[in-house]
Amino acid sequence: AAVIPAAMAYVSDLTRPELRARWMGLMAAAMSLGFIFGPALGGIAGESNLALPFFIGAASTFVVAFLAYLFLPESRTKTERERHRQAAPSRHYEAFARLFTILRSPQSSAMLVGFLSNISMTIIFATIALYAEAKFGFDQTQVGPFFVVFAGFGALGQGLLVNPLITRLGERAVIGLGLISGAVGFLLLLLSYDFVSWLLLSIPLSLGTALVG
Repeated sequence: AAVIPAAMAYVSDLTRPELRARWMGLMAAAMSLGFIFGPALGGIAGESNLALPFFIGAASTFVVAFLAYLFLPESRTKTERERHRQAAPSRHYEAFARLFTILRSPQSSAMLVGFLSNISMTIIFATIALYAEAKFGFDQTQVGPFFVVFAGFGALGQGLLVNPLITRLGERAVIGLGLISGAVGFLLLLLSYDFVSWLLLSIPLSLGTALVG
Protein backbone atom coordinates (compact mmCIF):
# COMPACT_ATOMS: atom_id res chain seq x y z
CA ALA A 1 0.00 0.00 0.00
CA ALA A 2 2.92 2.37 0.64
CA VAL A 3 5.43 1.22 -1.97
CA ILE A 4 3.30 1.00 -5.13
CA PRO A 5 1.77 4.54 -5.01
CA ALA A 6 5.18 6.00 -4.16
CA ALA A 7 6.79 4.10 -7.04
CA MET A 8 4.09 5.31 -9.45
CA ALA A 9 4.58 8.90 -8.25
CA TYR A 10 8.35 8.49 -8.67
CA VAL A 11 7.95 7.37 -12.29
CA SER A 12 5.46 10.17 -12.91
CA ASP A 13 7.94 12.75 -11.61
CA LEU A 14 10.69 11.53 -13.94
CA THR A 15 8.75 11.08 -17.20
CA ARG A 16 7.14 13.42 -19.69
CA PRO A 17 3.33 13.19 -20.00
CA GLU A 18 3.45 11.68 -23.49
CA LEU A 19 5.78 8.89 -22.29
CA ARG A 20 4.13 8.26 -18.93
CA ALA A 21 1.86 5.40 -20.03
CA ARG A 22 4.83 3.58 -21.57
CA TRP A 23 6.98 3.86 -18.45
CA MET A 24 4.09 2.99 -16.15
CA GLY A 25 3.59 -0.15 -18.23
CA LEU A 26 7.28 -1.02 -17.97
CA MET A 27 7.20 -0.49 -14.22
CA ALA A 28 4.18 -2.77 -13.94
CA ALA A 29 6.00 -5.33 -16.11
CA ALA A 30 8.98 -5.21 -13.74
CA MET A 31 6.65 -5.80 -10.81
CA SER A 32 5.11 -8.74 -12.65
CA LEU A 33 8.56 -10.29 -12.98
CA GLY A 34 8.61 -10.38 -9.19
CA PHE A 35 5.34 -12.31 -9.30
CA ILE A 36 7.03 -14.78 -11.67
CA PHE A 37 10.02 -15.60 -9.51
CA GLY A 38 8.38 -15.05 -6.11
CA PRO A 39 5.76 -17.83 -6.28
CA ALA A 40 8.26 -20.22 -7.87
CA LEU A 41 10.78 -19.56 -5.10
CA GLY A 42 8.06 -19.70 -2.44
CA GLY A 43 6.77 -23.02 -3.73
CA ILE A 44 10.26 -24.54 -3.70
CA ALA A 45 11.13 -23.16 -0.27
CA GLY A 46 7.75 -24.12 1.18
CA GLU A 47 8.29 -27.79 0.35
CA SER A 48 10.86 -28.09 3.13
CA ASN A 49 9.43 -25.57 5.61
CA LEU A 50 6.25 -23.50 5.28
CA ALA A 51 7.83 -20.71 7.35
CA LEU A 52 10.87 -20.38 5.08
CA PRO A 53 9.15 -18.27 2.35
CA PHE A 54 8.25 -15.67 5.01
CA PHE A 55 11.87 -15.38 6.12
CA ILE A 56 13.03 -15.11 2.51
CA GLY A 57 10.44 -12.39 1.83
CA ALA A 58 11.50 -10.41 4.91
CA ALA A 59 15.21 -10.68 4.06
CA SER A 60 14.73 -9.65 0.42
CA THR A 61 12.59 -6.68 1.46
CA PHE A 62 15.26 -5.45 3.86
CA VAL A 63 17.90 -5.78 1.13
CA VAL A 64 15.78 -3.84 -1.37
CA ALA A 65 15.10 -1.10 1.20
CA PHE A 66 18.83 -0.78 1.88
CA LEU A 67 19.69 -0.62 -1.84
CA ALA A 68 16.93 1.95 -2.46
CA TYR A 69 18.32 4.12 0.35
CA LEU A 70 21.82 3.96 -1.12
CA PHE A 71 21.19 4.25 -4.86
CA LEU A 72 17.71 5.66 -5.53
CA PRO A 73 17.94 9.44 -6.03
CA GLU A 74 15.21 11.83 -4.94
CA SER A 75 12.88 12.64 -7.85
CA ARG A 76 12.24 16.21 -6.70
CA THR A 77 14.59 18.95 -5.63
CA LYS A 78 14.56 20.32 -2.10
CA THR A 79 12.82 23.49 -3.33
CA GLU A 80 10.08 21.49 -5.05
CA ARG A 81 9.51 19.37 -1.95
CA GLU A 82 9.27 22.48 0.23
CA ARG A 83 6.78 24.10 -2.16
CA HIS A 84 4.68 20.93 -2.16
CA ARG A 85 4.80 20.74 1.63
CA GLN A 86 3.57 24.32 1.96
CA ALA A 87 0.72 23.65 -0.50
CA ALA A 88 -0.40 20.55 1.37
CA PRO A 89 -3.49 20.87 3.61
CA SER A 90 -2.54 21.75 7.17
CA ARG A 91 -5.71 20.45 8.84
CA HIS A 92 -7.56 17.17 8.64
CA TYR A 93 -10.80 18.73 7.42
CA GLU A 94 -8.88 20.43 4.61
CA ALA A 95 -7.50 17.06 3.54
CA PHE A 96 -11.01 15.57 3.51
CA ALA A 97 -12.30 18.57 1.55
CA ARG A 98 -9.58 18.02 -1.05
CA LEU A 99 -10.48 14.33 -1.21
CA PHE A 100 -14.13 15.14 -1.93
CA THR A 101 -13.00 17.61 -4.59
CA ILE A 102 -11.04 14.83 -6.27
CA LEU A 103 -14.02 12.46 -6.05
CA ARG A 104 -16.17 15.02 -7.89
CA SER A 105 -13.60 15.42 -10.66
CA PRO A 106 -13.57 13.53 -13.99
CA GLN A 107 -10.68 11.41 -12.67
CA SER A 108 -13.01 9.84 -10.10
CA SER A 109 -14.31 7.36 -12.71
CA ALA A 110 -10.76 6.10 -13.28
CA MET A 111 -10.33 5.76 -9.52
CA LEU A 112 -13.56 3.73 -9.33
CA VAL A 113 -12.39 1.42 -12.14
CA GLY A 114 -9.08 0.90 -10.36
CA PHE A 115 -10.82 0.25 -7.05
CA LEU A 116 -13.20 -2.37 -8.46
CA SER A 117 -10.46 -3.98 -10.54
CA ASN A 118 -8.23 -4.33 -7.49
CA ILE A 119 -11.11 -5.90 -5.55
CA SER A 120 -11.42 -8.51 -8.31
CA MET A 121 -7.70 -9.24 -8.22
CA THR A 122 -7.71 -9.47 -4.44
CA ILE A 123 -10.50 -12.03 -4.65
CA ILE A 124 -8.60 -14.23 -7.10
CA PHE A 125 -5.31 -14.01 -5.23
CA ALA A 126 -6.96 -14.77 -1.90
CA THR A 127 -9.01 -17.74 -3.11
CA ILE A 128 -7.19 -19.32 -6.06
CA ALA A 129 -5.08 -21.59 -3.84
CA LEU A 130 -8.17 -22.74 -1.94
CA TYR A 131 -10.05 -23.30 -5.20
CA ALA A 132 -7.18 -25.33 -6.66
CA GLU A 133 -6.91 -27.45 -3.53
CA ALA A 134 -10.66 -28.10 -3.37
CA LYS A 135 -11.15 -28.86 -7.08
CA PHE A 136 -7.88 -30.55 -8.05
CA GLY A 137 -6.13 -31.36 -4.79
CA PHE A 138 -3.20 -29.08 -5.67
CA ASP A 139 -0.64 -27.95 -3.11
CA GLN A 140 1.89 -25.09 -3.19
CA THR A 141 4.02 -26.83 -5.82
CA GLN A 142 1.14 -26.64 -8.32
CA VAL A 143 -0.21 -23.24 -7.24
CA GLY A 144 3.21 -21.60 -7.66
CA PRO A 145 3.32 -22.24 -11.44
CA PHE A 146 -0.13 -20.64 -11.78
CA PHE A 147 1.24 -17.35 -10.49
CA VAL A 148 4.35 -17.75 -12.65
CA VAL A 149 2.21 -18.09 -15.80
CA PHE A 150 -0.18 -15.37 -14.65
CA ALA A 151 2.60 -12.89 -13.92
CA GLY A 152 4.60 -13.90 -16.99
CA PHE A 153 1.84 -13.08 -19.44
CA GLY A 154 1.03 -10.00 -17.37
CA ALA A 155 4.61 -8.78 -17.79
CA LEU A 156 4.47 -9.45 -21.53
CA GLY A 157 1.19 -7.56 -21.81
CA GLN A 158 2.41 -4.60 -19.82
CA GLY A 159 5.76 -4.45 -21.57
CA LEU A 160 4.68 -5.13 -25.15
CA LEU A 161 0.95 -4.38 -25.53
CA VAL A 162 -0.01 -1.46 -23.31
CA ASN A 163 1.85 1.37 -25.04
CA PRO A 164 1.07 0.30 -28.67
CA LEU A 165 -2.60 -0.28 -27.87
CA ILE A 166 -2.96 3.05 -26.06
CA THR A 167 -1.28 4.80 -29.00
CA ARG A 168 -3.65 3.15 -31.46
CA LEU A 169 -6.93 2.87 -29.53
CA GLY A 170 -6.68 5.35 -26.67
CA GLU A 171 -6.63 4.79 -22.93
CA ARG A 172 -10.39 4.43 -22.49
CA ALA A 173 -10.69 1.69 -25.12
CA VAL A 174 -7.71 -0.19 -23.69
CA ILE A 175 -9.22 -0.11 -20.19
CA GLY A 176 -12.51 -1.45 -21.57
CA LEU A 177 -10.70 -4.18 -23.49
CA GLY A 178 -8.79 -5.16 -20.36
CA LEU A 179 -11.94 -5.33 -18.25
CA ILE A 180 -13.74 -7.52 -20.80
CA SER A 181 -10.73 -9.83 -21.08
CA GLY A 182 -10.50 -10.05 -17.30
CA ALA A 183 -14.20 -10.88 -16.90
CA VAL A 184 -13.98 -13.60 -19.55
CA GLY A 185 -10.84 -14.91 -17.86
CA PHE A 186 -12.60 -15.29 -14.52
CA LEU A 187 -15.32 -17.38 -16.15
CA LEU A 188 -12.86 -19.48 -18.16
CA LEU A 189 -11.05 -20.54 -15.00
CA LEU A 190 -14.22 -22.33 -13.95
CA LEU A 191 -13.94 -24.51 -17.07
CA SER A 192 -10.47 -25.81 -16.22
CA TYR A 193 -10.33 -29.57 -15.76
CA ASP A 194 -6.64 -30.33 -15.13
CA PHE A 195 -3.32 -28.64 -14.38
CA VAL A 196 -2.51 -27.63 -17.98
CA SER A 197 -5.97 -26.22 -18.74
CA TRP A 198 -5.87 -24.34 -15.44
CA LEU A 199 -2.65 -22.61 -16.51
CA LEU A 200 -3.78 -21.90 -20.09
CA LEU A 201 -7.18 -20.52 -19.08
CA SER A 202 -5.50 -18.03 -16.73
CA ILE A 203 -3.94 -16.18 -19.69
CA PRO A 204 -6.97 -14.02 -20.68
CA LEU A 205 -7.33 -12.91 -17.06
CA SER A 206 -3.61 -12.12 -16.91
CA LEU A 207 -3.67 -10.04 -20.10
CA GLY A 208 -6.83 -8.23 -19.00
CA THR A 209 -5.20 -7.32 -15.71
CA ALA A 210 -2.12 -6.09 -17.57
CA LEU A 211 -4.19 -3.77 -19.77
CA VAL A 212 -6.16 -2.28 -16.89
CA GLY A 213 -3.19 -1.96 -14.52
